[in-house]
Order: sequence, then C-alpha cells, then structure tokens
Amino acid sequence: MVDLEDIKRAAYVGTDEQGRPVAHIPLELWEAWMTQELRPQNARLLALLDEWDANPDDTPAEWWDDFQAFLKANRLDLS
Repeated sequence: MVDLEDIKRAAYVGTDEQGRPVAHIPLELWEAWMTQELRPQNARLLALLDEWDANPDDTPAEWWDDFQAFLKANRLDLS
C-alpha cells in the first residue's frame, strides 16, 4: 500500500515545458497510488457525500435569509 509519505520521499522538483516548477514522482508509484482501494472509512464518507449530493436542498430561501440575518447579528468574536 502506497501512502503519502512514500510519495513525498520519492518526489523531486523539476520544470515543465514552460519552465514552471513541478513535482515529479515515479510512474509506478503514481499507478500504485491510483489503483489502491479506498480505506473503509473513506469509502463510507464518499458514499455519504454522494447521497447528500443526490438529495436536493429544499430549504426555502426565506430560511437562508433568516440564517444570514442571524449570522450578521451574532458575529463570532475571538478577540
């Protein structure tokens, strides 16, 4: 299993055809990263996001107007 630390160790900085700096990693490491299975918790989160995106937001515009007014009246002050 490839993790982000493996990619960081293998990466090096170079330039592209336009002279811009880019990070390079070995192709076999990239292919292993792209083909590995998702961790179960990540797969569950992605499924929940897909479900959330599939259900339209039917909150009326008035509710959002009230919410915006509430946020303006109750600004968070961390000072």
